[in-house]
Amino acid sequence: ISIGSIQLYGFDIQLYQEENEQENNFKFLIDAFNKGEKESETPHININSILIRRGKLSWHQWNQPQKQEGFDPNHIVINKITGTLALKELSKDSIQLNVKKISFEEQSGFALEQLSFKIHGNKKNIALNDFKLVCPNTAIQFSPIFIQIDYKNDTTNTKETFENLALNGKIEQGTISPFDFNSFFSPLRKWPLDKHLQFNLAFEGDLDHLNIPQLKLYTQNNDFMLDAPTEIRHLMSQD
Repeated sequence: ISIGSIQLYGFDIQLYQEENEQENNFKFLIDAFNKGEKESETPHININSILIRRGKLSWHQWNQPQKQEGFDPNHIVINKITGTLALKELSKDSIQLNVKKISFEEQSGFALEQLSFKIHGNKKNIALNDFKLVCPNTAIQFSPIFIQIDYKNDTTNTKETFENLALNGKIEQGTISPFDFNSFFSPLRKWPLDKHLQFNLAFEGDLDHLNIPQLKLYTQNNDFMLDAPTEIRHLMSQD
């Protein structure tokens, strides 16, 4: 399947669930896709351009009260969705996705000015390149992150697949303003707008033993500095 361009302008997608025991209003779509996957193999898909402008997406759990302020996972309203993407390849064995830009605003006040990245992967390897996340006072960029998947027993078990992931990557330059994320944690509203945190991060290993040889967090004037290489073990262990 090859498509030259898809344009989604001015859409308003409303997802909701009335009561806990009731089905949500988009379950029929999930069922349709699941049925299609069982009846046929995944087709080879190529979409040269996906343009999204002035979109709106909402999710409401109507039996839950709405919070007066801050992010509410039961009542999410995302406005001003804009995006430019290219799905170069999607098949059973591989994916090539170029997200040139995604931006939106959430009703809580959180604003994403830019999210961009490239994914190129197959059954054995996934590469995440040119990652960039920008909020009003935050900018994070990744160098390539590589994920290797070792199918030792050709398993389709999700837990075993995650156990066999090998990760390698770094964040060479990151600037965070905690104030940008006050919608998720209200005390951050008191964080000074002009006070940013810089950080560097490098990691390697797998999800059961992740080595972090570089973890630095500091302010611009160096009145706060943290240099804490570390390692995380037994993330996948049940004990």
